[in-house]
Amino acid sequence: MRLEISVPKLRQLESPPALLVLEDGRAFYGRAFGAVGETFGEAVFTTGMSGYQETLTDPSYYRQVVVATAPHIGNTGWNDEDGESSRIWVAGYVVRDAARVPSNCALAAILIMSCALRALSACARSIPEL
Repeated sequence: MRLEISVPKLRQLESPPALLVLEDGRAFYGRAFGAVGETFGEAVFTTGMSGYQETLTDPSYYRQVVVATAPHIGNTGWNDEDGESSRIWVAGYVVRDAARVPSNCALAAILIMSCALRALSACARSIPEL
């Protein structure tokens, strides 16, 4: 199944609206985080309750749009030790709730900012305000 994430070119800090369109025409609305733009890829699901950094940096997810089934993603932030490789391989990332303020003693960055710095388009149903 082919998946498209399209994000209007608005300021990223305002969490602009995002649109997730499946190949069969079904559309889902959310809020953007990460890079502003469009991406295409095969939709795949991950059921892990943790390990989102490992998923995003795993080369086996190359050119796929990963949909996380865990309700809250980003609670532990991003650190320098948990990646499977040195770059993000997924084409896009879809979550239900993206954490803006993580809690972790090894925190090096926030997931939302890590996605933006690595040009990853992502979509969440909700992004809490700071």
